[in-house]
Amino acid sequence: MKKNMTRISAILMAGMLASGVAVTPVFAEEKTTTASTQSESVATTETTTEATTEKKTETTTEKPTTTEKKTTTEKKKDTEKSKKKDKKKEKDDKEEAKDDGLKDIKAPEETKQFTVASTTSMIQKITKQIKKKQSYYDSYSSDVAVMEFYKKLADLKSEHGVTMDISLTGVKKDKSGVRTSDTVNTLLLDLATKLDNQYLKDVLKEYNFQITGEVNVSTAMTDASHYLNVKPYIDKLLSNNTKPLDQKKAEMKKLKAEIDSLKKDRDVLKKNRDRMFNPMNLLQKSNLSTQEIQYMLQGSALESLASSFKKCEDTYGVNAVFVASIAIHESAWGTSRRAREDNNLTGYGVTSDAAKGINAQTKEENLLMTAKLLKEKYLVEEGAYYHGASVKGVNQCYCVGNTWAGYVTNYAYQLMDRLQSKEK
Repeated sequence: MKKNMTRISAILMAGMLASGVAVTPVFAEEKTTTASTQSESVATTETTTEATTEKKTETTTEKPTTTEKKTTTEKKKDTEKSKKKDKKKEKDDKEEAKDDGLKDIKAPEETKQFTVASTTSMIQKITKQIKKKQSYYDSYSSDVAVMEFYKKLADLKSEHGVTMDISLTGVKKDKSGVRTSDTVNTLLLDLATKLDNQYLKDVLKEYNFQITGEVNVSTAMTDASHYLNVKPYIDKLLSNNTKPLDQKKAEMKKLKAEIDSLKKDRDVLKKNRDRMFNPMNLLQKSNLSTQEIQYMLQGSALESLASSFKKCEDTYGVNAVFVASIAIHESAWGTSRRAREDNNLTGYGVTSDAAKGINAQTKEENLLMTAKLLKEKYLVEEGAYYHGASVKGVNQCYCVGNTWAGYVTNYAYQLMDRLQSKEK
């Protein structure tokens, strides 16, 4: 078929050439037309470009500062956009960390809690010390009150020339309205109040005491039912301690400070008498002493860091047993290469087996860095990796696997059981 078409074309071409007609191939005609069109387009474009360039040049020449201002504004906008973009990315990262791919983690939830016998014994010992010092204080207080009372009466005696016995002799109250001075009454009431002495309070309800001769006391004394001398009773309130008034006041002040300090120590012990590990609330303190943590870790490479674990709890409020359990799990009781060579006990910044990790100058620094990270990022609601203040919540972002919480919690139980067994 193709051969026949070729032959027909050749015959037609020969006939046209014989008749003197100029022939142009179709594909050549198309190319020519296209080239012509492109040539015209290029020419038009060049003309337009030249005109536009001239116009832009004129504009730029007339206002040379416009471009500079525009550049500054654009830079400012770019900076603001960049900041907004960074903030948005940070927010998105936090949300992603909180919500993306939560793991189904199973771990024990039981709270380990017990009272240390040594703490109870210490509370009892402090209570005895408080009682002993309080009895001394009360004795000095009574002496000071009576001595100051007599001092004021002595001043009245010199002023009115009345003996102490007369001053402290009360006349029974009756309906005749006997006029008496109430100066001694006031002093006696003040003494009764300071000593919380009910006897003196009751006496003052029935008797009036005087200084001046407004009532003939000697006449009243002829009838024993009408008078009462309280001086012998008040003298018995004084202790056998013969120290002067100022010295007794100084002793009182010292005893008061010692009693307050002991009470404060006792209150702290009472509040923190229970040793705690609550896997559902890692911000509940363990209340452990350095010596107790040391006993828990005895025989391991972590024993010498007992004070560091306590410092984690005291500084950041993160349970010391929890921090110790992380160190046990991540560093194989402080024996791993990372622990020995990099001071990295907690896997801080270790995202994979090949990762270098974020290491510290000392092991204590690593523990404190970890406690700070846990407090700020994992255990408070505003933290980037917060999923609750539990071991399982920390596991969500602290470790890739879902068994970490179980291991750490069980190590914590081991430590608590070891200390409790010592107390039994």
